[in-house]
This record gives sequence, C-alpha cells and structure tokens, in this order.
Amino acid sequence: FFSSPPFFFCNMVDAIIKEADEMQLKGSVSQMYDTLSNAMKENGTNVDIMWRYARACYESAEEKQDKAWKEEHFKKGLDVANKALDIEPKSGKAHKWAGILLSKMGDFVSTKEKIGNAFVIKEHFQTALQSDDNDATVHHCLGAWCWNVANVGWMEKKAASLLFATPPDSTYEEAEPYYLKASEIDPTFVDNAFALGELYEAMKRWEDAKAWYSKCAALSAKNDKEKRVVKDAAAKAAKL
Repeated sequence: FFSSPPFFFCNMVDAIIKEADEMQLKGSVSQMYDTLSNAMKENGTNVDIMWRYARACYESAEEKQDKAWKEEHFKKGLDVANKALDIEPKSGKAHKWAGILLSKMGDFVSTKEKIGNAFVIKEHFQTALQSDDNDATVHHCLGAWCWNVANVGWMEKKAASLLFATPPDSTYEEAEPYYLKASEIDPTFVDNAFALGELYEAMKRWEDAKAWYSKCAALSAKNDKEKRVVKDAAAKAAKL
C-alpha cells in the first residue's frame, strides 16, 4: 500500500474550501454547513476549514428563530473558532468569527459575563481588522459593537461600573464611520444597510434613516435571514 502524496490532501482541502465558499455566496446555508461538518471529521485541525465551519455555524443559527437551536450552533461555532486561534493565534478570519459568535452568545449568558466579553469581542475585531482592513464584515462588526454598547440600559451600565474599573463605552457617532466604511467596501451588505437605517433613526436623522432603509429594501437577499431583514427595512422605510 502506498500513502497518498501531500498534494492530494491539499487539493482535496482546496476543493472543499472552494465549494463551501461558492455555497456561502449563493446562500446555500444547510448544504454549506453539511459540507463543512463532514470536512471537519477529516480536517478538524485545518484553520481554513475551521473558521469556515464557525461561519457556517453562525449562518445556520441565523436561519431559524428557535433559541435553543441558535445557542447550540453559536456555541459550537465559537468553540471551533477558539480552537483555530489556539492553532494559529494570528488568524484574522478566526478572530473575526470568534468575535461574532462570542457577541451572539451574549443572549445566553449573565450580565457580568456579557460585559466582560465586550472587551474580548472588540479585541477580536481589532485584530481581524489589522489582518485585513478591507473586510466589510469586520468594519460592520465594530460599528455593531459601538451600537450595542451605546444602547446598554441604565441597569446594565450601573452593574458594569460596579464590576469593572473602566466599563465598555461608546456612542452612535462612533458606530457611524464603521458602518459607512462597510457600505463603501460592500454596497450589497444587507445587514449593514439596515444597521445604518437603524442608527440614523436612533439619532433622529429621519431622512437618512429612510434613505438607508430604502436602500436595504432594494437589495437582493441571499438567504432566509436576509429576506427577513429586507422585508423589515421596507416596512420601516414606509413608516418614515
């Protein structure tokens, strides 16, 4: 028996990555998830497979409204993203998805843990941005971080001030340039266009809010989650 040459395995991994990325672009979430789940059985320590699997877990979670489903898939993806960082600590993509998934876990943890995670999440995104400053998703995520921190309620702010000497802090104004940069890089980014509408609505910049909700409503949705966002944007634009 002869062992397969190394390039054979490289070609197999490259083919899986190409197929998964094509599925992601088409919005074929369940097929992408299944493909990468199978790939993890044979290539579970390949960082390029691992961060893509983490992304697939996120997208699979976002396809459904069921909380238990979401928590299971966010956690599964986060665990793999963190393991990818153990293998390759400077992987910008692994940092990006670790940050996104840790942020999503905020709905399932205590206030103390959520506040503490905010610092880690921001560090993940900043490291990812250093790796690739032309990544629209990372700019969007930093904008979303500012937005979420700016929207923290009085009780949570009080708790944060008691738990941490310097609690996380941000404003709508700090979120705006990140969102705008994300839109500049990728004008078809559905979630980002909606986020700008939401931001300007919160800032009482009604014309800008309507304009961005309308832009979002006119975009093509790739999957079920984006279809819901586009529908919500159209409804919000109609009310302004």
